[in-house]
Parts: sequence; C-alpha cells; structure tokens
Amino acid sequence: MSQSPPDLVSAEGRAAWRAELRSIMPWTRLAGLALVAAGAFGLLWTQHLGAQMASPRGLISLALLVIGWGLLAVVIIKRTAHQRRRLSGV
Repeated sequence: MSQSPPDLVSAEGRAAWRAELRSIMPWTRLAGLALVAAGAFGLLWTQHLGAQMASPRGLISLALLVIGWGLLAVVIIKRTAHQRRRLSGV
C-alpha cells in the first residue's frame, strides 16, 4: 500500500504531519520519558542522601536511565524509518 507524501505546504498539512509523527509508539515514548525522569530523580536523591553511586539506589537509578534512553532511541529510530517511508512515497 503506497501512501502519498504529506502536504507540508499548508498549515493544516503540517499539523496533520506532526500529529502523525506523534502517534508513532506514544506509550513507549511516554514510558521512556517517565523512566528517564525517575532515574534522574533517583540519582539526585541518592546524591542528596550522601550515598555512593555504587549503592543499590544509585545502580537502580542508572539502570532506569539506561532503559529509558534505550526506549526513546527505539522510538526515534521507528519514527525516522516511518518518516523516510512516507516522504519517499513507498
């Protein structure tokens, strides 16, 4: 099934294109952002408590950051692939 390239000339077309790109893996993107935020908060809290980064709390926070950024990377790759397919008309 071939889709026509998006209409990027009109304001309505650009708004529809942005909405289409935002609709790609929205829950994965939200989960990634939440994990990154939780990991950053955990690292700040660990530092505030004076614990070492090698403590269980610090390691869990780092793991949350890595997993969250990994999810966001997957979303970016999928969105870029979708954009290339749509702009090429395939």
